Amino acid sequence: MAAISARGPSILNSAAKCGNLRFRFQWIERFSKPVSFGFCKSVRCSSTSSHEKLQFSYCHAISSKRFIGETIGQRLDMTVEKFPDREAYVCSEDNERATFAEFQGEVNSLAAGLLAMGFKKGDRVGMWGPNMREWVITQFATAKAGLILVNINPAYQTPELEYALKKVGCKAIIMADRFKTQDYYSMLTHIVHELPQSKPGDLFNERVPDLKLVVMASKDHQRTFSGTMSFQELMEIGGTEERKKLEELKNELQCDDPINIQFTSGTTGNPKGATLSHHNILNNAYYVGEILDYENQVLLQNMYSCSTLPLFWDGAWKICYGLTETSPVTTQTLMDDPIDLRVSTIGHVHPNNEAKIVDSDDRVVPVNTAGEICFRGYNVMLGYWDDKEKTDACIDPSGWFHSGDLATMDENGFIKIIGRIKDLIIRGGENIYPTEVEQFLYTHPKIQDVQVIGVPDPRLGEEVCAWIKLHAGETATPEEIKEFCKGEISHFKIPRYIKFIDEFPLTVTGKVKKFVMREKTKEELNL
Repeated sequence: MAAISARGPSILNSAAKCGNLRFRFQWIERFSKPVSFGFCKSVRCSSTSSHEKLQFSYCHAISSKRFIGETIGQRLDMTVEKFPDREAYVCSEDNERATFAEFQGEVNSLAAGLLAMGFKKGDRVGMWGPNMREWVITQFATAKAGLILVNINPAYQTPELEYALKKVGCKAIIMADRFKTQDYYSMLTHIVHELPQSKPGDLFNERVPDLKLVVMASKDHQRTFSGTMSFQELMEIGGTEERKKLEELKNELQCDDPINIQFTSGTTGNPKGATLSHHNILNNAYYVGEILDYENQVLLQNMYSCSTLPLFWDGAWKICYGLTETSPVTTQTLMDDPIDLRVSTIGHVHPNNEAKIVDSDDRVVPVNTAGEICFRGYNVMLGYWDDKEKTDACIDPSGWFHSGDLATMDENGFIKIIGRIKDLIIRGGENIYPTEVEQFLYTHPKIQDVQVIGVPDPRLGEEVCAWIKLHAGETATPEEIKEFCKGEISHFKIPRYIKFIDEFPLTVTGKVKKFVMREKTKEELNL
């Protein structure tokens, strides 16, 4: 599960920030003529009619907007025809910017270079680095060349990098020289000892046997990266033959072809490679932009003089919800939704999508009843790369993606996430949602962070355990915490076990590894 800012759902419609680098790629607005759609008001969730209240937790969002049926490369070319001189990207930190026509030239050059190095349709190309110009060029170049871009988390450490390269069989990796404290080239040579002595394109290593080429997107011109090719060199080696092949691929590639592999967070084991198509990514970015209902350009009507505003935080900023496996956005609040619904729900299901909430027997539950939320529609992934068993476990024969998230849906189709199914605690027949207990414990003035898990109990099946991080300088006892709970939450929800910690075990994306917490607790308590 992920709750993400509606400002940056994907690289096709994003405003991302990394350090002093601010990257803004304005993609959606350029696809059509400057016209106001009023899309937000045309979307509605319905069971049979737009005015009927839901009785069961199933809805589909009705929209008059058609799907985009092109590939990402085709769509870029269409945009260039309409708006060649509009800016495509601005990288302020490096003072780099390009119009759509210039960007198309960069994309075609890199795509031709990849073909010149012998890459063929379906080959995987890893991208390892923070937000930067080369990242975006690579996304579109791989799309045009029929290759599959593999997003490698910039925070990955050496074992995680090796796993990702091996899992999907990357034939090339394009990477920055460093990110924060990580030296990418040194990390890769710990895996591929042969790299410094190899010739670009002829690399071989038994640990990652598919990897043949390493490309450096580095601005450190004083350093030598032996065995690699520079990003600029790769952009310059494509010739007439490769350019001709690109034109052929333009008509050969299909919108349902795989284009991107994104690894899940791995909170319950090794990360899985969610494989997405042109159709998944392009339409998801399109609908997110439409729902936001931003104007393409705004003309300043008048000039005003005003004093400096005090700093404030808008805690009710619009949100959307999604998963790696769903491209990623599946639900989104609207600009004109009531404020209480914008902050307490994840909105309605996305246009031209279905959502339902089911019980353990896969039956749709009545509204306002907790169950697993499932989605069906254009944004559901093709599957996990090279893992049919796990794909079949989450996408059923009817095409429904089972999210593993516990949720409720009200009679108007607004959805609330209340936890994870695997985190649900069943104590003596009582269902206990960890998030409910966590939210109450957060009201304790000494508690900075808390995570609640279920641990085995021979009599009741499971017991409640809370891992608590206190504010700096504070002290507390388990008895104090339990006393705080008495009379405020049901007795069976009060944690039996309480563990005070300094830090939680996290994935590289910052998600808490509750399965690690369970195993440690079981070991410490001999459960």
